[in-house]
Amino acid sequence: MSVAYKLSHNSNSTPHDCVALDVTLLNRSTFGDAALRTEILGLFLAQLDGTKRSLGLPVDKTSWQFLSHTLKGAAASIGANQLAALADDWAKLQVPTTAQHRQALLERLSALTIDFKTAVEQL
Repeated sequence: MSVAYKLSHNSNSTPHDCVALDVTLLNRSTFGDAALRTEILGLFLAQLDGTKRSLGLPVDKTSWQFLSHTLKGAAASIGANQLAALADDWAKLQVPTTAQHRQALLERLSALTIDFKTAVEQL
């Protein structure tokens, strides 16, 4: 069962039909502290930038597992549900060996990052 399904709680949903940002989970993770929330979100956005850069380069199996696992954990811990679901899906994929495959993954990551940033701006 994918993370997207678990997070959306809706059996009719498709992968990534969950919310971009679970504000309740984010507030619980940051103890309701606005400054901590801002810092954590900044760190996560920096991680997303690093992930995007990594997708531009060939990766081996170990690097791919690390990339997908760390993104999944970080995203899930702050309520970035769509990004956590994407990373969960990535963990099940073979290592992207072609530039075209990496580009397709980067485009999906970029689209979900925009959704996440939009949700953050609405806080």
